[in-house]
Amino acid sequence: MKLLQLILCFMLIAQIFAEDVENTVNIEGEEFELEDDNKYEREKAQISEKMRSSIEKKIARKIALREVAKKRQFDRKTSKIHRKLKKINTQIEGLQKRLHIYSKTRKSLKIKRTKLISQKKAAILKIKELRTSMQAKITKMEMKAMKKGKKINLTKKRALQLIQKNQARKIVREFTIKENRIKRQLKQLESKKSIMRRKIVHLQGIGKYLRAKLANVLKQKQEYAKKIQNKRIELVKKAMRYAKVFAMLSQVEKHIKHVEERLAVVVEERKRGKLSSQREYLMKKQKMIKKRIEVLKRRKAERKARKVEINKMKQQMKEYNKKYHAEKKIKKAALRSAKRQVSYLKRQYKKAERAYNGARSLVKREKKAIALKGARLAFFQAKSTVYNLKKDIRDMKNISIQKVHAILRGLLKLKIIDANMRITEHKLSIKEYEVYKKKVVGRIHQLKKYGRRLDLCPANQRLLRKRLSINYRRLKHVARKISHSMKAIRMHQLRIGMMHKKLRMIAIKEYKHMKAMVRSLKASVKELKNTIRVAKFKKACAGVITRKRMNYIIKNAKNEIQSLKVEINDFRMKIKLVDEAIAEEKRQRLMVTKIDYHRAKAALHEAKHGIRVISRKIQKNKELATSSTEPWKRRQYLGRNGKLTMKLVKLESMRKKLAQKVDMLKVKYNKLYQAEISEFLAYKTKWEVRKSKVIAELNRLAKQDTKITRKLRKGICEIKKCRILFSRKYNYLQAHKLQIVLYKINKKLEKIHSEYVRRSEARSFRIIKKRFNKQKKAYIKNEHLLKHVRHQLTRLEKKIAVAEQRLPFLADNEKVIARGVVAALEKIKRNVQKKINVLENQRTIIMKKYLALNKEYLIQLKKRMESDKKRKAELIAKRPETLRAALYELIPHKQQRAERKLNRLDKEVESLEKRSLEDAHRMKEAIRTRKFLQDAVKPKVVCTGGIINCRYCHSLGRIIKVSLRNREEDRIILERLHHRCNKELPENQARCIDVAMRLTEVAVKVFDPVKFKVASACKKIGVCGI
Repeated sequence: MKLLQLILCFMLIAQIFAEDVENTVNIEGEEFELEDDNKYEREKAQISEKMRSSIEKKIARKIALREVAKKRQFDRKTSKIHRKLKKINTQIEGLQKRLHIYSKTRKSLKIKRTKLISQKKAAILKIKELRTSMQAKITKMEMKAMKKGKKINLTKKRALQLIQKNQARKIVREFTIKENRIKRQLKQLESKKSIMRRKIVHLQGIGKYLRAKLANVLKQKQEYAKKIQNKRIELVKKAMRYAKVFAMLSQVEKHIKHVEERLAVVVEERKRGKLSSQREYLMKKQKMIKKRIEVLKRRKAERKARKVEINKMKQQMKEYNKKYHAEKKIKKAALRSAKRQVSYLKRQYKKAERAYNGARSLVKREKKAIALKGARLAFFQAKSTVYNLKKDIRDMKNISIQKVHAILRGLLKLKIIDANMRITEHKLSIKEYEVYKKKVVGRIHQLKKYGRRLDLCPANQRLLRKRLSINYRRLKHVARKISHSMKAIRMHQLRIGMMHKKLRMIAIKEYKHMKAMVRSLKASVKELKNTIRVAKFKKACAGVITRKRMNYIIKNAKNEIQSLKVEINDFRMKIKLVDEAIAEEKRQRLMVTKIDYHRAKAALHEAKHGIRVISRKIQKNKELATSSTEPWKRRQYLGRNGKLTMKLVKLESMRKKLAQKVDMLKVKYNKLYQAEISEFLAYKTKWEVRKSKVIAELNRLAKQDTKITRKLRKGICEIKKCRILFSRKYNYLQAHKLQIVLYKINKKLEKIHSEYVRRSEARSFRIIKKRFNKQKKAYIKNEHLLKHVRHQLTRLEKKIAVAEQRLPFLADNEKVIARGVVAALEKIKRNVQKKINVLENQRTIIMKKYLALNKEYLIQLKKRMESDKKRKAELIAKRPETLRAALYELIPHKQQRAERKLNRLDKEVESLEKRSLEDAHRMKEAIRTRKFLQDAVKPKVVCTGGIINCRYCHSLGRIIKVSLRNREEDRIILERLHHRCNKELPENQARCIDVAMRLTEVAVKVFDPVKFKVASACKKIGVCGI
């Protein structure tokens, strides 16, 4: 019985575990076979320790060279910093010692000074004593003279006083000289000490910076060691994954061999069938693994080839840099020697010139003239050598920058290709993993479905749990693989972004280099022009030899200027191409942003409209659900509401995202638009500033000319006069050139101003168009609303007419209820009529505003059409010349420029033609709208019989027409008219009944609802008319 239950359970789950049954045997006495069969299944694909160690060694060898080189680099940096620090410390110590010596010297000088001051004081006392003794001598002399009755000898007295003064001055001077010397020495020591202190502080700062740098280098070294370690681990993992596939293949092959050996031995059919099915499964697995190995090998070969190409480019760049630096070194050495030669030959030339000027006899003068000519020729040849060497170095630099950047671009493009290829590889892997994941998920669902069955035995339940855990492990493994591939894709995308950024930076560097080269070449041209001016000035008032020399200088300078101008023009052409490309890119970006912004705005509007529609539907369904009495209908409405709510939630989330997108795009578009406007205004300001500078220069030249005129009126020597006349002539030439430049600037400013006017006109047209469209929308909205309200009014009138038709046929008690209903409908009608009046008033106001804006819009549209016509004529006039240049120009870059100009011109003409057609259509529409609005705003028909009678006539006429259509009796018609007139005020009821009677007379004559026209009948009886 137990065996029967087991077989039954096995039969139930056999479909699910078809792949597992191949490896499960439940027959007693054959455990050894089971163990032998499952041996390969239980064992995982493992890599041997020998293979693992060999992989690790290979990777270590692969990384070792790079690691050693980097370590050496770090060691060199650290040793260099240590040397510098040691040097700085020794310098600081030496400075501190010197500072100490200075301090000692200062102290000794101070002591010396104090001693000197004390000595000076003693000397001053001695001087006082000498003065008193001298005064005593003089008094004695005076006393003696007085006694003798003689006058005092003034010369002797003065001589004594002078001796005393000289002695005092001598003593004081000695002390002051010594004191000043000590003061000067002290001052010098103080300044030296301050310099030493500053040097010590500076060296301490350098030491601090170097210590920080050393710490940073050591940190980088540690980080690099960690990075290398991580890289080694990653590479080992990668290699192990690669080797694992081969291990799996070898294991599968062993398993196939084992199964084939078993097939050769086993005779029983059931076992043979199991083994053959297992063999087929293993063969499939082997095929799949082999395919995977082929893919891996191909990818590895491709990666290796790409890496070889990248390494070739790197090697090429390295070799070129090496060659360039060697050449540059040689050229610079040659330039230095040439400069030395120039300075030497200049001295020789000046010496020869002095010798020539100093020669008196004619023979000597001739000899010296030959020597002077040779010296001058050698000097100018040396100068031309220097110029040529400088030019060669400059050209080398330009070519090297271009070549290096070209190699870098190629290298970066190869890296981008490599990254893109890796991304595609990972994407393919993700696709494969997704397919496998789907299979695993399907398998799990199938197992879970069968796991819910109640008739499963415990053995099969255990087996089910085991298979589920295996499949969950597989699912986790696949998810891990997918996440790894996604991470790798993100990393490669980041790399591509960085490489694109580097490419942009290379382009920016090239652009900046070209700009710098133009600036430096312009400065060279300016210097050469200045040289020509000086040479001409010297030539104007000099002898024959000086004139010859100056002519030679002017000729060389002009040739140099010509060659420099060619270079400047080449660079300018390249800069212009880059500027045009940048401007085009900016225009494209602005246009794309504008389109994206309007599309996002439209999508947001649609989303909002969808939300409104769904919200109304939900509200309607709620009302229907609450009003319905049947439960199934209520459930139906609520079910619909559930689906609609889900849609509403999705739309709401979409609306939020779109709102954010619209805000972002609006900010971006406004930013780009403002940048474009500010750029244009800056361009305009630049030319205006240039114009003001030229005018200021012309004014300066005019003032200088007046000064020269004043100088010429005075009597001056011939040489001075010659120089002044030359400077005036030069000023006239400069003024003439500046006038030509001013004319060109004015032409440019006219173009800029016309562009500015065109932009301002376009802006004003956009504003008026926006206001016009806004008013148009308001008018359309009002019209729709008025139409809807009028439709409500007609419906109400119909209901009232129906209620009034039934009124005569009702009983008395029912008549009261019907009259109440009619009164309620009449009240609603009055409210609707009020609403119509309000809307009509609004319509009139809107139409008047619309008409005013229409007039403005037409004026702006005419202006634009005229300017477009003028612009189109200008472009068509320019086209033949541009076409000729594009077809027959021989210089390639000029031809390309002409072609681009022609394409741009054709596009502009095409866009102007298209816009002119659109504007013509808009003009027609605007004129038609204006006529319609003028007719609509005009005052309506005025009633001759009074407005009230006319109103009564129209309302009563409608009642009569409805009654005639329904073939009612005269009594009922009159009752209806009487009922209508009773609603009016008492003072107006008689007038209403009079109009009704006159209308009934006309209606009786016609008695046909089709022929009875209310308006014509009212005119006929004289109530309404023009």
